[in-house]
Amino acid sequence: MSLKPFDSLLEPDPRFADLYVIEQDVARRMTLRDHHAGIVDVGLKGAAPVEVQKAFDRARSIMLYAFFDYDLFVVGEIQAFGAFELALKFRLSGHGGDARGTLRNLVDRARKTGALPPMVEGSMLMADPVEAL
Repeated sequence: MSLKPFDSLLEPDPRFADLYVIEQDVARRMTLRDHHAGIVDVGLKGAAPVEVQKAFDRARSIMLYAFFDYDLFVVGEIQAFGAFELALKFRLSGHGGDARGTLRNLVDRARKTGALPPMVEGSMLMADPVEAL
């Protein structure tokens, strides 16, 4: 999508035109308030360092603005992965500790230490929520 003209900045991305919300058995188009409600309900579990909270909220803000530019979802997902990686670094190494390693290595270390649950066994990797990411 190209840069929106100023006069249409606050109009929903056309891809939201086909998204509906069902309320009391009546379908209506999704609004920015609906989109916000879905995003605000996604949160961090337990206490998290301020840096992780900020990174996570940055991801949620980007996802919120995707209502106006759907392509921002990709940017928001990348930021969410960054927040996840930062959270694992803090959890495994503490503030200022050794924070090297790829996200894959951090996930493996977190599983070994119990910071993340063990991998869900099955024939499909997608059965495990972390691997599904």
